[in-house]
Amino acid sequence: MEVVKAGYSCAAADPVVETTVVDLTKTVASGWDAVYAKAKAAGARIGGCALALVVQAFMSNRSAPPTVSDGWSAATTMDRFRRDVAGGATFHVEHEDGTVADY
Repeated sequence: MEVVKAGYSCAAADPVVETTVVDLTKTVASGWDAVYAKAKAAGARIGGCALALVVQAFMSNRSAPPTVSDGWSAATTMDRFRRDVAGGATFHVEHEDGTVADY
């Protein structure tokens, strides 16, 4: 029997998620542990959706791509959040171009 984990549908247009994204983005300079703590404080759905959006934007920044180490830290933070806060849930992120990515 396959166990299916819960999933959250994340829309960037959600005003609470947008506010949390802004807050987390400002925190990236303080390190991914600080980002994790703020995402955790926002809760599994809001914090996880915002974290997924921030990690996606960070990893896909073409004008200032992250170093391998920074990219690894971002990905590890998302994995840790999914495991420890969201019970292994997947975050389905809807991008402005209509594509959807799972984190």
